[in-house]
Amino acid sequence: MMFDSHDEVIHARGGFIYTSAHIRTRATVRPSAVLLFSACGRPFELSLPGRRETLQAAAIRPNVQRGLDAAGVRLLSVNIHPTHAAFASFHALEGDGLLPLERAQFAAFDADMLAACAGRLDRAAGAVLFERLGRAGVDVLPRCVAPHPQRERLLRLLAQRPDARLRDLAEALGVSYHRMSHLFTDAIGLSFRSYQNFDRMARAGRQFASGRSFTGIAHAAGFSDSAHLSHTWQRRYGLSPSEVRSDKYIQAHS
Repeated sequence: MMFDSHDEVIHARGGFIYTSAHIRTRATVRPSAVLLFSACGRPFELSLPGRRETLQAAAIRPNVQRGLDAAGVRLLSVNIHPTHAAFASFHALEGDGLLPLERAQFAAFDADMLAACAGRLDRAAGAVLFERLGRAGVDVLPRCVAPHPQRERLLRLLAQRPDARLRDLAEALGVSYHRMSHLFTDAIGLSFRSYQNFDRMARAGRQFASGRSFTGIAHAAGFSDSAHLSHTWQRRYGLSPSEVRSDKYIQAHS
């Protein structure tokens, strides 16, 4: 079976699907939960401190350090952001945060996965696949976690005021600054600082296809400069922003 040589990013509400035909990364730490699938039947390798697994499907808790070797593998990565309802269930994964999955449990999605890897899914179809895989992933996790009662209110406040400080959120909810720090982590699944870092990267990533300079993107997203953006992105995703934006490397559907 033949595939296009470039990779794909399909943005959806609350995350994105990334596909690659050949990727190796070292020690990345992402704020998003991740589902990984081999779309071609070949296994990939994940390495965590003190652990190495050869797999065809896996769930990974957010903020888990791992390396990935998927050279020659048609890999589909479902990145579930802290703003998505499924995030809490992935955040609840215990142990070292890596859960091997049975690839056969996701066989119903094979045709769509292959279509995504070949660049044949538009944004609407990709968003549907993102949601369906996210729900299927939650169904096979050890437990499903109910959303925190303040979660939706906090997310609305953050959407309305993306540059709000923790003190601003505390005032809006009528709690102390100290209580707000703990409440935020309990409700969202990340510390306030980690969420700010995630939000800056998400805002930057949405602008990569805009044609703006990296300096302009960095400033608009809240980074001090393009070097700060590049260093943070490389550390989180194992690729530089210039690699992500390259037409030879990635086609972005947004």
